[in-house]
Amino acid sequence: MLEILSAFFGLGAEDPINPGSLINARQFARRIVRDRSRILHGTSSTLNARSLDRAGMEGFVISVVRRAAVELDAYAHSPELTDDIDGFLNWVKQKGVNPT
Repeated sequence: MLEILSAFFGLGAEDPINPGSLINARQFARRIVRDRSRILHGTSSTLNARSLDRAGMEGFVISVVRRAAVELDAYAHSPELTDDIDGFLNWVKQKGVNPT
């Protein structure tokens, strides 16, 4: 999750998740992973209030999936293509945080 925040949004672990936010990228990543795990294991409902509200979590996931699809299409035509997530995320980081 931290690598996704770094590659897609240009955030370091200690950077605020949004301008003026008291939550940094590391804390945000931990909360997303925790909430996802609780939902998948049935110990929390998607209807319960969590660190992110449902609309906020949906918005974040939609933006990541959308950006990943666009970047993967471009990456598939790259001469630096490797078939692993680390290669892909490094390629995205090298391009910069602006979407294609």
